[in-house]
Amino acid sequence: MKDMTVGKPARIIGGFALPMLLGDVFQQFYNIVDSVVVGRFVGADALAAVGGSFPVTFILNAVMIGLTIGASVLLSQLFGARQIGDFHKALYTMIVGMGVLAVVLTGVSQALAVPLLRLIGTPDAIMQGSTLYLRIVFGGLVLTFAYNVCTAIFRSIGDSRTPLYFLMIASILNIILDLLFVIVFHMGVAGVAVATIMSQGISALLCVLYIRKKAEILRMSKEERVFDGEMLRRIMGLGLPAMFQQVSVSVSVMCVQGMVNLFGTAAMAGYAAAGKVESLAMMPMFDLGSALSTYVAQNIGAGNEKRARQGVHAGFGLALVVCGGIGILIFIFRYQLIGIFLKGDVNPVVIEFGVGYLGAIALFYLINAFYNNLSGALRGAGDALYSMTATVIALVVRVASSYLMLKYTNLGMASVWWGLPVSWSTGLILCLARYLGGKWKKEV
Repeated sequence: MKDMTVGKPARIIGGFALPMLLGDVFQQFYNIVDSVVVGRFVGADALAAVGGSFPVTFILNAVMIGLTIGASVLLSQLFGARQIGDFHKALYTMIVGMGVLAVVLTGVSQALAVPLLRLIGTPDAIMQGSTLYLRIVFGGLVLTFAYNVCTAIFRSIGDSRTPLYFLMIASILNIILDLLFVIVFHMGVAGVAVATIMSQGISALLCVLYIRKKAEILRMSKEERVFDGEMLRRIMGLGLPAMFQQVSVSVSVMCVQGMVNLFGTAAMAGYAAAGKVESLAMMPMFDLGSALSTYVAQNIGAGNEKRARQGVHAGFGLALVVCGGIGILIFIFRYQLIGIFLKGDVNPVVIEFGVGYLGAIALFYLINAFYNNLSGALRGAGDALYSMTATVIALVVRVASSYLMLKYTNLGMASVWWGLPVSWSTGLILCLARYLGGKWKKEV
C-alpha cells in the first residue's frame, strides 16, 4: 500500500510505474512467446493466425480494461480521501459487477468469433487457426477478468508490486507450457492458446489468495459486502468513457488489420511480428500514464490540486528520459527485433513491413508518450469523458489518414504505419489544450 499524497512526485510516480512496467513486460511474454514459438516451430501461417486474432481479442479486453480503469480511479480517489467505508462499497460493487459481465461476455464472444474475423478480412488460409485460437482464449475470459480486477484493486491503493510477483510466476509457467504443448505434444496454435489461459488462471488465483490472507485494507466484513447502486453509477460514470476509449482503440486496430490483410499473409506476418515489439515497447509509456492517473486521483481525492499538477510535470520528465531512450533503441535495432520472430528464408515483404512499421513507431514514440501522460492525468482527475473524446478523435484520424494515403498516394504498405504519428500528434494537441485551459478541474 502506498500513500501518494506525500513524498517527491517523480520518485513516487517512477517507483509505482516500475513494478507495473515489469509486470506488463512479463504479461506481454504471453503473446510474444506464443508468436516466437509458433513462428519458429510451426510456420508463418500459424504466426499470421495468432497475430491476426489479436484485434478481435483486443476488443473484448478493451471492455474489461476500460471498466477496471474507471473503477480504479474511483477507488483511488476514495482511498486518497480516507473514506474507507465507501471504498469497500465500491470494491464489492466492482467485483460483483465485473464477475457478471465476464460470464456474459464469454458467451457472446464465442458467438462472435467467426463474424469478427470475417469482418476484418481474415484470409481463408488462416481462418481455421485464428478461429481455434480465439475460441480457446475467449473460453478463459473469466480468468482474464479476474486478474485485471485484482490488479486494478492493488494499484488503486498504491501497490504495484504484489501483482508483479504473481505474474512473474505465471509468465515462467506460460513459457514452459508453450514449449511443452507445441514442441512435445504438437498442438500448434491450440497449444499456445491453452498455455496462455492456464497461466492467466494461475496468476488470478494467486492474487485472490493474497487478498484474502494478507491485504488487510481490502478485507470486508459481511456488513460491508453490499452491492451499492450509487457506487455502480459512479463506477460507470468513470468506467464507461474509459471503456469506450479502449474499445475505440480496438476498433481502430481492427480497421488497420483489415488494411494490412489486403497485402496478404506475408504482410500479416510482418505486422504480427512488429505488433509484438510494439506492444512491449508501449508498456513504459502506458504504465507512466497509469501511474500518473493513480497519483492524480489520490491527490485530487485529498484535495491537493497543486500537488497533482506537480506530478504531471514530473511525469513529462520521466517520459522524456525513459521513452526517448526506448525510441532510439527501437530505431537502431529494428531489423534485429523483427528477426527474432522469423526462421530461415522468409518472404521479403515480411521484413519490409515489420521494419517499416517499427521505424515509424521509433521516430514518433515520444509524442505518444506525452499524449498518454496527459490522457492519464485527465482521467485520474475525473475528466474521463474528455480523455475518451480526445482518444476517439485521434483514432479516427489514424484510420482515416492511413486509408487516404493508401487510396490516393503511392505509399502502399507504408500508409498503414504513417497514420500513427498523425494520430498521436492529434491526441497530444487535444489533451494539452484541455490541461493548459484548466477546464479539467471542473470535473473534479
